[in-house]
Amino acid sequence: MKLKVILVGCGDRACVYAHFGVHEFQEMEIVAAVDPDEVRREYVHEHFSVPLDRCYKDIDEVLSQGKIADAVINGTMDFLHIKTSIPFLEQGYDMLLEKPITNNEEELLKLANTAKEHHCKLMICHVLRFSNFYREIKKTLLSGEVGDIININ
Repeated sequence: MKLKVILVGCGDRACVYAHFGVHEFQEMEIVAAVDPDEVRREYVHEHFSVPLDRCYKDIDEVLSQGKIADAVINGTMDFLHIKTSIPFLEQGYDMLLEKPITNNEEELLKLANTAKEHHCKLMICHVLRFSNFYREIKKTLLSGEVGDIININ
């Protein structure tokens, strides 16, 4: 049985995760999508066969449907993470959330407590840290090939 997922924020990162889950591993079905951008909603409709009436502009539209999936992939802009995560956790959705979670301790604790209170799995992505190009950069820097490192910004 495939994992039913809602994409919240349909930018590149969320769509890459969806692509792997749907097309590569064939373990996921995207049942709804939320994004204020019509072009992104259309992309999800075309590439993941999400019906247009399940492509929403705002999270309130999908939240009003009740729990229609197993999990959410939240790929919204950083400043929207807490605002868009809490309501889904309160409905009992497990969630994959892009980093950074927040830069505010109070919001971080609220998010963690909401997930715990509603028995939700909350997973945070740190994918670039282990990407091949970062590994190569680190290998090159550690080899001394570029000389002594004075500062990295």
